[in-house]
Amino acid sequence: MLVRQIKDRSAVYVHKSDYSFSNVRTMQEYTLAEHTVVDIEEDGLGPVYPLVRAAMPDVSLEQWLAYGSGLGGSGGVLGLSGPDGSLFGFATYEVRIALKHGRILHVDHFVIFELSGAGAARRALQNALEALARARGCGSIELRTSRRAYVDNGRAGVWTGLGYALDGAFFVKTLAAAVALDKGRPAGKRGAGTSVKARSGAVPAIAV
Repeated sequence: MLVRQIKDRSAVYVHKSDYSFSNVRTMQEYTLAEHTVVDIEEDGLGPVYPLVRAAMPDVSLEQWLAYGSGLGGSGGVLGLSGPDGSLFGFATYEVRIALKHGRILHVDHFVIFELSGAGAARRALQNALEALARARGCGSIELRTSRRAYVDNGRAGVWTGLGYALDGAFFVKTLAAAVALDKGRPAGKRGAGTSVKARSGAVPAIAV
């Protein structure tokens, strides 16, 4: 089983057909209409590799395991599974400080395999990332995508001329009300081991 038990620093988000979320502690019971987003620990990185290889064929299992285990305390891997436990999406994240945006949740990889064009799985994983970002005191999410998302305006030659290769593009999403989630205290000032209570109608925050 991908996740045996959710530890104190993690949470599972059950994504229901009406796109509402509930914060639960196990993944023992859910219906066919749900997606489950889980925090994957180091010993659960192996089952994610088939998705990694499908998206990035040149990445070896050893590279993936070293990368995932090296994300450290400020980062990790979220996995998205279906009712039968099959994994069909993942995102890797790390908290960083950016000059323009301050404390951000940097998402290096966001991979989803779904047949429907409605994007329900993509939204489920995105909502979990936003909840995680708020819980970690981040005001923005920085998403790195493949180079196919880059719009060529003729400026790339400035950098390729210096030996760089175009490898991706970045998107930034600013989160509304990213501060004052903890009774008015500035984001990022909560003590370790605490959790943020979700406001009515809001996506609940992941326990940290």
